[in-house]
Amino acid sequence: MSLSSIGTGIENSANDSQKVMIDSKVVSQKKKRGCKRWGLMSIPGIGILFSLCSAFFFSINSTVVKSLDLHPVQLSLSRCSVQFLILLPIVQYKHKEVDIMGPEGLKLILWARGFVGSTAMIFLYYAIDELSVGNAVTITYISVILVPFMARFLLKESLTIFDLIFGVITLIGVIFIAQPTFLFPLPEGEKPQSALGVLFGTMSATCMSLSVIIIRKLGRQTYPPLNVMYYSFCGSITTTIVLIAVGKFQYPCLSDTPRIFSLGVVGVLAQFFLTLALQTERAGTVGVLRSFQIILIYILQVTVLGDIPSYLSLIGAALIFSSSIGIGIRKIINEGKRRRSVVKSRLIESN
Repeated sequence: MSLSSIGTGIENSANDSQKVMIDSKVVSQKKKRGCKRWGLMSIPGIGILFSLCSAFFFSINSTVVKSLDLHPVQLSLSRCSVQFLILLPIVQYKHKEVDIMGPEGLKLILWARGFVGSTAMIFLYYAIDELSVGNAVTITYISVILVPFMARFLLKESLTIFDLIFGVITLIGVIFIAQPTFLFPLPEGEKPQSALGVLFGTMSATCMSLSVIIIRKLGRQTYPPLNVMYYSFCGSITTTIVLIAVGKFQYPCLSDTPRIFSLGVVGVLAQFFLTLALQTERAGTVGVLRSFQIILIYILQVTVLGDIPSYLSLIGAALIFSSSIGIGIRKIINEGKRRRSVVKSRLIESN
């Protein structure tokens, strides 16, 4: 072997090592940027805090809606418009890191999340208009039970006997809240629960179930404010069309303006924390923690609105709450078993 060939080999290896060093620096810089962007998400248990914050702000939002004497679709439009105006500058500020059109391959899913999520909000506001705020919000929690059934048909996942049991308990809870007159004779002079309100609540729960599946499908691949911005933009389009169709727009009183504006601010916070919770915590844990909104909303109904629920409504709420907790705990246990089995199989493979 000649000296020149040896020198050439040394030079080539030096160039290769230099390229490796440059590539490693680029990778490390990308990792640093990623950590900076998602650093908050790496804190242990942060998803639990996100879930509780989401439940709190959703409860505040529903209470404000009940306190306003405006058409539900107009309130939905007000919330979505304010949300969009708040989030657009935030997403635009991140335009170098975030594609405002959405990640490649997920654009249609992002649009679907926007339209399905905003439709759930519209139905919820209709239900709040027809029912007490506690009953309306509680009925929407049948979405926790609907998710496994939808996953069975959409994702071909299996159903268990526990899903069926919790489903029956939830159905009984809804019956207690709806209080059909053929099962629960009303005292003289008392109005029955609105069947239309129960229907709206059920439709909202169905859309919420689809929205949860879509958000889980998106995972961490979308910037959380972008996720909520699409929700707000699609909601603005949907509510504008519906409001023109029903012709129920009315100018609000000046004293109502701060509360109307707060719908958008609180709505941004609620949706933002829900998205973060689903991106950082297991779905079962999020479901359990967000179920505490049922307790919180009845507290706000009594303390803020002065509306005392009937004992039948409280029984129904307790049944739905227990089903949500049961479904969530079961998911947590199953996910724990799955993780342990994965770790065990890896240990066996390594040995």
